[in-house]
Amino acid sequence: MRSWAADDWQVGVADQPERELAAYASTDGHLTLIGLDTNPRGLNGRSGTVSAYSIGGLAPNAELTLALWNAARDGANSVAGTVRTDAVGVARFECRCTRRSR
Repeated sequence: MRSWAADDWQVGVADQPERELAAYASTDGHLTLIGLDTNPRGLNGRSGTVSAYSIGGLAPNAELTLALWNAARDGANSVAGTVRTDAVGVARFECRCTRRSR
């Protein structure tokens, strides 16, 4: 994870594959994490590559809802299930990366 660079916002600069993560906390204690992984953008529909993720600094033994954008390659959001953090507050999950064939 690195901070924003010119290829993230500057027009005409080729963006390198990366993972971005942002967190939002509400005043009533709810936490939303939003991530974008651009690494699988060049895959075709037959790849089946599995990407592993881990996010730390969360509440221990918490149940989180995992929502995905474009999992069915239709541009829609979907709920993929739940992820439980471990005793030290780390959530680990995997996603199968595919892309619609052209």
